[in-house]
Amino acid sequence: MNATAAFSELDLNSNVTLSGTLQFDVELDILFQPEIVLISLYTPVILLSLLANILLIVVAVKCNYTKSVTNIFLVNLSAADLLVTGICMPIQLSKAFTLVWFYGESVCKIVNYIQGVAVAASVFTLTAMSVDRWLSISPEPRLRPPSRKQALLLLAVLWLIALSVFIPLLMIASVRRETVPIISKTSLNLSVETKDVHFCTEEWPSPVARKQFGIFGFTLVYAVPGSITILSYACMGRTLCSVRPPFDIDEGNASMQQVR
Repeated sequence: MNATAAFSELDLNSNVTLSGTLQFDVELDILFQPEIVLISLYTPVILLSLLANILLIVVAVKCNYTKSVTNIFLVNLSAADLLVTGICMPIQLSKAFTLVWFYGESVCKIVNYIQGVAVAASVFTLTAMSVDRWLSISPEPRLRPPSRKQALLLLAVLWLIALSVFIPLLMIASVRRETVPIISKTSLNLSVETKDVHFCTEEWPSPVARKQFGIFGFTLVYAVPGSITILSYACMGRTLCSVRPPFDIDEGNASMQQVR
């Protein structure tokens, strides 16, 4: 976003003062406009997410629930969610106050990178859980759900993929300094002055590179896992609908109703 575009007609090299009886119905400081709705939504979501995910991990580990493959997947999903909640969401909350970046270039790179990694890890975990649920009820004897050791190995591979996919974000995320107009007003005058501010942006070498990475990320993180998840649940539904309940022995109205 080029914050100076809206003020390109003004002479920003010197202070400008407009005196008169001008009345303004909107806030003139475009850099600091708190989004009350977003703030009111982000705050309880952050608190609830931290509490719920931490409790899930503590209970699962303390009560030895991690012996179950499904619970291992749930703990891994909570860990990925905690990354988003603890690192990315507070930064997004601050952006609800202002787009100005105060945290330095290192944090800019880490936040962009962790956000992509955490989302990819969550999606991959949900995909693995859908496949595991289908394998658990599959009538095919050769298709068996993974063991605890295999599940841990699978999650390690999925995290490695997620960490590798978003390495380009560490390179292109940077803090850019721009000179923007700051408008202040009193009851009778309006003054415009320039100020150097910083923004956390993505500096791609070309629009083509940005588009290619977008297509690659969408395919690997959304299209492929989404297709696998849909296919797994479709197979699960087909398997469940093709198996008659064990109490369905005799034909009759009650039996047909149970099938439906």
